[in-house]
Amino acid sequence: MTLFYKVHHKFCPENKSTFREANTNSINQLLSKDGMQIVSETVIVRSEEEYYDLDLNEIGARFVNKRGLRNPPAGWLPGEIGIWVSNILALESFLRVSTSEADICLLFESDVWLAPEGGVFIQCLNKWIRSLPEDWDYLNLYVAENLRHHYESDVHGLPNEVICKNYTEINFPALLWSTNGAAKLLNAAKTEIHTPIDRQVFEDSSFMGYAIKPDRHEGVSIWTAEALHNSTIQHSKVRIVFPS
Repeated sequence: MTLFYKVHHKFCPENKSTFREANTNSINQLLSKDGMQIVSETVIVRSEEEYYDLDLNEIGARFVNKRGLRNPPAGWLPGEIGIWVSNILALESFLRVSTSEADICLLFESDVWLAPEGGVFIQCLNKWIRSLPEDWDYLNLYVAENLRHHYESDVHGLPNEVICKNYTEINFPALLWSTNGAAKLLNAAKTEIHTPIDRQVFEDSSFMGYAIKPDRHEGVSIWTAEALHNSTIQHSKVRIVFPS
């Protein structure tokens, strides 16, 4: 089994994303000791104009022309499209370089911190992986504390002290994919993309999604620093509604 990893980050001076730059470098340095970094583009879409500009490059053309993009009821936040593109490109790259069905892919957003110590995180990650059922597609490493009350032991519980069924929308700040799960997402994206990636995966019952039980993070916190640092992904709150 080989661990592949990617931190979605693109330095944007206008957003003063110095923190994200340093945080990305820190995570890459930590994971380089145990895994292989995925090389793929992080695509930032901050406006409707930038979305249409995607048609001018290979990355955007592949996404826009080959996938069934439909409007969700409220339209799209520009960043939601960038997240879709960035995750698709990362998982395509993962499957190209993977040599075994046992390989795994860890994807982070750039506002994720690992605490208290990176080495502890790696130890816990190995324990979580060993605890996963054989049929797993993804493991959700992050559930915000204010959402952990959604866990219900009779619904989400498993005969497992560490892992449970995923019980909330993923939000994708920290997610572990199996090769089968990555292939399943890419195949689904070829047919139709109709809602943000976290919600689409969460609502698709064909995905075998798991999470860490709320009380079993064992001293390892994964949290987003969004309250302190503006997002380079969700830069604009103005929604796009594409012509049907």
